[in-house]
Amino acid sequence: MSWTVGKPNKDPMTTDQKIPKSIEALSVLSGVPEENVAVQIACLFTAIGGPHAGLVTLGDEFQSVGFHLLQLSGDSAKERRLLDLLFQPLRFLQEDLMKYSRLAPSTQLDWMARAFINDKRSDEYLPLDPSEERVEGTARNDVYYLADLSSQAVSLSSPWRRMDDVDRFLDKVGCKTALPVDGIHSYLPGYPMLSQSYVGRNEGRCLYEPVFFLDNPGLEVLRKPWEGVDRGFPLILDETGQLWNKADTSAAARKILTEVLAERTSANPSTSSKERYRTGRAQVLSVVQEKLGRKLLSEPALESLLSGTLMGTVTPREDRDTKLTPEEIAEGYEQYRTSLTELTRLRRLDALGVWWKTMSAEATMELHRRQLEFVDKLEAVDGGERPFTARFASLPVSMLWTLSHLAPKERINVHQVSLAMTWAEAAIRSHLTSLREFRHNAENERIERKAAEMLWKLLEVEPASFRDLMRKYPVQRREVHEPVLKHLVESGKVLRLEDNKLRLTDETRAELASRSGDVRMLA
Repeated sequence: MSWTVGKPNKDPMTTDQKIPKSIEALSVLSGVPEENVAVQIACLFTAIGGPHAGLVTLGDEFQSVGFHLLQLSGDSAKERRLLDLLFQPLRFLQEDLMKYSRLAPSTQLDWMARAFINDKRSDEYLPLDPSEERVEGTARNDVYYLADLSSQAVSLSSPWRRMDDVDRFLDKVGCKTALPVDGIHSYLPGYPMLSQSYVGRNEGRCLYEPVFFLDNPGLEVLRKPWEGVDRGFPLILDETGQLWNKADTSAAARKILTEVLAERTSANPSTSSKERYRTGRAQVLSVVQEKLGRKLLSEPALESLLSGTLMGTVTPREDRDTKLTPEEIAEGYEQYRTSLTELTRLRRLDALGVWWKTMSAEATMELHRRQLEFVDKLEAVDGGERPFTARFASLPVSMLWTLSHLAPKERINVHQVSLAMTWAEAAIRSHLTSLREFRHNAENERIERKAAEMLWKLLEVEPASFRDLMRKYPVQRREVHEPVLKHLVESGKVLRLEDNKLRLTDETRAELASRSGDVRMLA
């Protein structure tokens, strides 16, 4: 089925004006079109949102968001640049979170873990600050401060935090602790009041579970249940394509990737602890070269892994003068980093704000109408392609949820709905185009492999009838071998004689002889 982007509503604003400045800035900086940038941000943001990410839509229906993304752009320098722009802020933030967790003494963490039992404050725990004279009290305050930095997703060593900002922060706090940390300052400041905060009492787990982003993990990391992963629902960036490359060569690797890509993986009580996988679901953003993508679709054992994955190539961005000034580009990228940090903070606190968004009644009805049209198109694709599209019925909501977090101060409006639908349809159109192209190429490669095998078998018995040729195969079904023979005849490599016998052309026989090195076959 041909996918066409639905007609937008009458809107006095231009499309460029409706695109968030952060997406425009990332497009300018990377050279990747806005629609490709938007899809990758949606994959990243919805993964950080975690298991509670979604929108409440018509009839109070809750629609969860998130999808796996397979980018067939592993040989694109622009795609590599975009990945750096998207993930470097996350890398700096996670490195700091892990530093905080290493600094916290285990005994202090144990105290914090006892703060709440079954969501109720323990009577054995005294939330009062100990006297300043007690060393353990100072240490405990330091741990609360570390927990607050962690749960608030604060990075003190990222290049976007200016040195004077840190100096002003230190002056405001007015003191330093004896806990060193690597970064652009020497010591972490103490903050005694945090011992009375929600974070200090209940969020010690942020120091136990600092990892929410797995950067190019190896199979040895994914082979066993994840430990120390925040909410057990991490984002996995596989920018080298190693997970898919190993799945192509190893049945064990395919099993692991299948578990990781499962829509909702739960522990099975009937299995042993070694075989039991973690609850929740990871979200994977992979980048592979097109050659590997074609190979994945040519193998039946691998095709099932792609049933819930968006594929697509990064199309070149149109060469045009940007309308953004350098200041606006910087502002747009800062908006992206701010939205990324805010989502991470909400995830760390497990706050309801990570999914709840206000929608006008008009926007709710428009989303419902456009989403029904989108689902109808998914239902209308060819039956062989439907397994590769059915899981993306919620893709428009994922795009809309992402747009709403790039403009957090605005209510979701019909303009955002229209833009989300436009980009969701563009993503599915790219997905189907790549799917059809690669499956066509994979089928051609399959026929070529079988054709080469048939040429060698015919060489042994020529001139021969089709029946005699089929006897050379363990499976002797006409419908299996006739298409291959037809391909060889049409390509001029096999001749049909008047008595309906088959033989190789002289050119084909010479080619086979050169491959085998047996000159006697030329006779």
